[in-house]
Amino acid sequence: MDNPLIFIPGLFGSMGDDVIRGTGGFSFGLASKIYVPFIKTLLSMGYIENQSLFIAFYDWKNTCELSSERYLIPTIEKAKRISNSKKVNLICHSMGGLVARAYIQGKRYRNDVDKIIMIGTPNSGVVKSYYFWGGGKIPYLDLEENLLYKGFKVGLGIYFKIFKKMDYVDLLRETFPGVRDLLPSNEYGNYLILKSQEKDEFIPVRNMNSQNVFLNDLSKERLKNFETYLISGIGKRTSKYLTVEYDKYKNEWTDGKPEFALVTNLGDGTVTLNSSSAFYGEKIEIKGDHGDILCGSRDYISDILGKRRAAEIPTEKMECIYVLISSNINRADIAANMEDSKISTQFLEGNHYLSFLYTDKNEDFNIFLNPIKEKDAKAVLIYIDNKNEIKILFNKNINKKVFLTKESLI
Repeated sequence: MDNPLIFIPGLFGSMGDDVIRGTGGFSFGLASKIYVPFIKTLLSMGYIENQSLFIAFYDWKNTCELSSERYLIPTIEKAKRISNSKKVNLICHSMGGLVARAYIQGKRYRNDVDKIIMIGTPNSGVVKSYYFWGGGKIPYLDLEENLLYKGFKVGLGIYFKIFKKMDYVDLLRETFPGVRDLLPSNEYGNYLILKSQEKDEFIPVRNMNSQNVFLNDLSKERLKNFETYLISGIGKRTSKYLTVEYDKYKNEWTDGKPEFALVTNLGDGTVTLNSSSAFYGEKIEIKGDHGDILCGSRDYISDILGKRRAAEIPTEKMECIYVLISSNINRADIAANMEDSKISTQFLEGNHYLSFLYTDKNEDFNIFLNPIKEKDAKAVLIYIDNKNEIKILFNKNINKKVFLTKESLI
């Protein structure tokens, strides 16, 4: 009998009440356009959802250790019980691989994993997490190669900053302790370059205030007996180092204020090849960005798991997206003259909504915003394209009906 397969999504890949109150049961949420085609790929290999294929959703705001304990371990136990198996196989994307490592290298590991496949996992961290953990900032320019990941980071960043009033580093760190687990570890090496009049020099990573305690400690853990496969994306501009300037007041950037990123093409636009391959196991490289490499690795996954080759699942290619964050707006009136498949809306909490409008650059749209009576309504609309152009098109409080068109905004 084949082992059941458990899929662990990455950052932003789980949405539910545990992540943001009021969003209901766990699902992929707005990340569905990334993960649903991949789940369909696994199903075409012969897996059956909730019988031989299980999804370990988790609260990505928490630390990887806590997510492993609260979400992954119960999912493993459920999968073994339903399938009457003693072991499972794990397939992980991005941060999901770190959640898996927290289990397989931790003290609660029960020797019940046979194979683990990591896709785009930052095994020694990712440079861009320093923007958030080091100073509570979202890097709006050159965020990611993948448009949807840009949308997640910009949309949720503005939601928590403007609508939830989280504008202080300590509060952000308290709310998102999981980001610390994504910082470059000691194994990543020095990644901040301090600019000065005399000379530029690396800041020793071991001397920094922003430390990835999770990965630094995990590297000391004894490795267990299971097969490991590391699938990495290459060919996309990926941040490898950050140049920083000294923050003399040290109000935010205790290790230096970022100026710009130095990039490499040995990465998937989010995670460098060196980081994704910084774990033992068979290493596989494919061309593609952080999201594309999921379905792009289907043949390797089939061969590793001994399954039939999966059919290629069509995925949408987007030129741009519009991200709408709204508060106290009637959801039924958030509409556009586009196909339903090009609009995704996620209820957050307290009458807040996060909507993605997927469109081509030349395609027109209409957005109708109808505020709830006697409520303080607000809407922010952001344009993001695949050339790294990001514009805030609309940012206003609303006390009457508003009709937005592409022509009126651009």
